[in-house]
Amino acid sequence: MFFISPSYIRDLDRFLQLRESIRRFCKTPSKHLVIVPRQDYTAFLKATRQDDSADVLVQQDVVSSIFYPAFWHPWMKAILKDQFWRISQFSGRSGWIIQQIVKMNYPSFCDARYALMIDSDCLFFRDFDESDFIGTDDKKILLKQYPESESGMHRLYINGARKILKLAEGPSHFHYMAYPSVFFREYVLSLQQYIEQIYSDPWQKVFFDIGTISEHSIYGIFVEEVLKPKDLKIRIAPFNIGIWTDACLENSDLILNKVEQIIQKPNKHEQPFCLTIQSNIGHSTDKLRLDFIDKYLRS
Repeated sequence: MFFISPSYIRDLDRFLQLRESIRRFCKTPSKHLVIVPRQDYTAFLKATRQDDSADVLVQQDVVSSIFYPAFWHPWMKAILKDQFWRISQFSGRSGWIIQQIVKMNYPSFCDARYALMIDSDCLFFRDFDESDFIGTDDKKILLKQYPESESGMHRLYINGARKILKLAEGPSHFHYMAYPSVFFREYVLSLQQYIEQIYSDPWQKVFFDIGTISEHSIYGIFVEEVLKPKDLKIRIAPFNIGIWTDACLENSDLILNKVEQIIQKPNKHEQPFCLTIQSNIGHSTDKLRLDFIDKYLRS
């Protein structure tokens, strides 16, 4: 079983905490591939040298160079100033977009039938194993979520995915955001081929030109509405509970109480086993993570 985590130096401590939770709760032998920018490679390698199940790979080896700014980029930005937009195609893309390309290119560096995409700001809090992701019937799983509250951003991504895939408009009251998310190798390769066929360009260049993408939405819509495989199992029950926004952070006690209830009375194949604490919603999340780790992971 393979976990894949695009990461970077500012998330190193979070990644190590994630690794600690996997070692504690994952009951199936696994490997964890963390893919980081070249400048962060040595730090991650040193930090994981005692962890035989973690391997560090270089981001630039699996992501096209067009996603990174040209070497002369800083100087030209200073020279052109307000006119810099004229050469914006040489500015690369944000780390957030690059991490999505890493996930969608996992077949290039991992031969596994499926891979579990997990971000550094996640933590597992109870036992899980391979059967949670592929089921006892060996069907391929696609997680599909129907959020309790309206999310315009999710609707935007679902509609955007259909537009990218050149599909007709359809409903958007759901999303495929999941941690960990399960990407099947054959589906990812089919997606790459499909994109290249309809755009007559390499798939990475297509996504570079589009700019803003959502890997979960594109993968989910492609699998469910283009491939329509007969052996697909749609799973509604989420793997994770999330603290995604400042509002969630304010109600973190309620969320952690729900986690505690699950830990005390687990129902293996229906209840979550992963907590996501979004890393970009404030420094107070670092203390929340440490308190959570001390109480549920190291107790």
